[in-house]
Amino acid sequence: MPDRFSPNPDAPPFENVVAKEGLTAETLTYWLRHSHNFPEIMNFEVADDQVDDLSAYMLTLRQPPMRRR
Repeated sequence: MPDRFSPNPDAPPFENVVAKEGLTAETLTYWLRHSHNFPEIMNFEVADDQVDDLSAYMLTLRQPPMRRR
């Protein structure tokens, strides 16, 4: 949704986060649950009961890989 932005201007869009090579639902969920253990610049917390839903939503934003012709 182009009209939604983070209050942190340095935060990457969700689309960029889920485009990381090797990212899985499991690794994304872990990262969201434990974000408070990462560098201060990523200082955010997601309520534990919302992590699975947020992870699932973020993964819907993943673009299909481009195919070579």
